[in-house]
Amino acid sequence: ILVAAGFESGDVKFWDLRDGNLRGSLAPLEGSVWAAQFSADGNYLVTASDDGQAIVWEMMTYSRVKNLAHPTSVKAAAFSPDGRHVVTGDRASTVRLWDLDTGIPMEARGHRGTIHCVGFSPDGKLIASAGADRTTKLWRIGPNALEAVRTLEHDAAVYGVCFSPDGTKVATASLDGMVRIWDARSGGL
Repeated sequence: ILVAAGFESGDVKFWDLRDGNLRGSLAPLEGSVWAAQFSADGNYLVTASDDGQAIVWEMMTYSRVKNLAHPTSVKAAAFSPDGRHVVTGDRASTVRLWDLDTGIPMEARGHRGTIHCVGFSPDGKLIASAGADRTTKLWRIGPNALEAVRTLEHDAAVYGVCFSPDGTKVATASLDGMVRIWDARSGGL
């Protein structure tokens, strides 16, 4: 079982959780690496960095499979549960859902500042995005667009978001030191 971390130096490194030993690294990227997440099957990794790219890596050879270009720094990236899509968030307040077969994104705007984190619901039907504007937004994945479902208000910038394993709750972590657990359907605490 591997864990990955990105660094300001542009490095991405992998450690084995069983023994804590360094198992590998990627060639340094241009600028800070803000996110690194494995696909559910562990065969791929997506990174988000200041060079305006989210990159999908094949882990057997550590080779680039897809470059998902952005007009600005990419701050967040995550795989869908089935591994067929990647969601990204950037400094320009844009959430993008990338189809990895076509490389074509659907875009959604609604934040007012940098998006710090993104994630999928376990069933792959919802996306959560959160950021500097002190909000977490839930988006339904439609056939041709990301549809805003609800906005969860915070007292400070939000740096962490994830769904519960059953998809009924959303956990958020904000700069005010609070972790909040929200009902994904109603938006209530």
